[in-house]
Amino acid sequence: MLVPPTGHVAGVFARTDKERGVHKAPAGVAASVSGAVGLEFPVTEEMINVLVPHHVNPLRLDQNNGVVVWGARTTSSDPEWKYVNVRRLFMFVEESIDEGTQWVVFESNDETTWTRLRLTISNFLMDLWQEGALLEEAEQQDTQSQ
Repeated sequence: MLVPPTGHVAGVFARTDKERGVHKAPAGVAASVSGAVGLEFPVTEEMINVLVPHHVNPLRLDQNNGVVVWGARTTSSDPEWKYVNVRRLFMFVEESIDEGTQWVVFESNDETTWTRLRLTISNFLMDLWQEGALLEEAEQQDTQSQ
C-alpha cells in the first residue's frame, strides 16, 4: 500500500531531535523512515543532484539503511536559513528562551533581575554549546570564510 511520506518524515524529525538533538539534520543514513519497505519509484543520484539544490528533500532507498530522507534544505532563499536543522535550532532557542524567562515579566526592572536573566539565558546557551549545537566564535568565522 502506498502512503504519503509526510507523517513518516515528521517521525524522522522527532526521532532525530530525541536521539541526536534538534541541531542535527534529520537526513542521511541516520534518517531512516521506520516501517517503509520501498518507494513508488526509485530516485537516482542524478535526480537527487537536481532536486536538492531546488529545495526538495527526496527520499531514497539506501542498501544498508532502507528508505532514508536525503536532504535537509528549507525553501528559504536566505543562505543563513538554508538548512532545516539550522532553522529549527534557532526556533527552538527562541521559543525556549521565551518560555524559560516568563518569570521575569513582573519582576523589578533592576540590576538583580537583569543579572538573573543573563545567567538564565547564558546557562541555557552554554548547555547547547556543550551539546555541540552552537559553534564557538572562531569556528563560526572559519566556516563563514569557506
